[in-house]
Amino acid sequence: MQLLLVPMKGNNDIIEKVLMKKLTSSQNLNVSLLLFAITLPLFLGGCLGAGTPTAADITGTWQVSTTGTGGTNGSYQLTSINNSVGGTSPTNESISGTITGSSITFQFTDSSGVTETYTGTVGSDETTMQGTFTTSSGGSGDWTAAETSSTAVTITGTWSLTNTPSNGTATAVGNLSLNQQTTTTFTGTFTGTSGGQFQITDGTITNSTTVTFSWIDATGATNSYTGTLNSDETQMAGTYSVGTTTGTWSALKTS
Repeated sequence: MQLLLVPMKGNNDIIEKVLMKKLTSSQNLNVSLLLFAITLPLFLGGCLGAGTPTAADITGTWQVSTTGTGGTNGSYQLTSINNSVGGTSPTNESISGTITGSSITFQFTDSSGVTETYTGTVGSDETTMQGTFTTSSGGSGDWTAAETSSTAVTITGTWSLTNTPSNGTATAVGNLSLNQQTTTTFTGTFTGTSGGQFQITDGTITNSTTVTFSWIDATGATNSYTGTLNSDETQMAGTYSVGTTTGTWSALKTS
């Protein structure tokens, strides 16, 4: 049996419409894929490029002036290490806070138990600040600050320590891992080449160049060091004593 297919009027129009519909869909798909290929790198670039802005460097001495009630005027010693703020108030209370980009928040509790919280913005040249403050006793107002000295040093890092006894030769004795707490104090650890790790809790910086620190070793002896930090903050040198032993020392910043 043979089947005779007879074209019907209108079939060509239907086929043409179906083909055009498929062609249009294919074109739309190609356009969509093209737009996706263009916008995806831009989207990913925006996501990958986003991050925490570099914190402003506020280490130094700042003269703070307040208006309103409850603020403390005077000279503030401030440090910024990564995103942490430290320092001392004009009445020598410890300051703590955070800084992200140019946005800063810090606080301290005065001798009467009142906590003052300062929030503001660091100027683009990092020599001025301004913002608002509140106190736990209900005070509030505005504050401004101008940097009067930026000579404070930062010795945070790892240092390779070498001792030279007065009757001996230079010997690498270990590493110092130092963490600056304020413009004038630091803590850390000493790790000896022969083993043992000992805490440094009394580190001080005077006049931005003179450093002192000590630790008590496994024998109970106090290891005391006094020295000078060089101008680029990568080397220190001075004198030391361990019991009746004295000599000179040097330290090189390695990281």
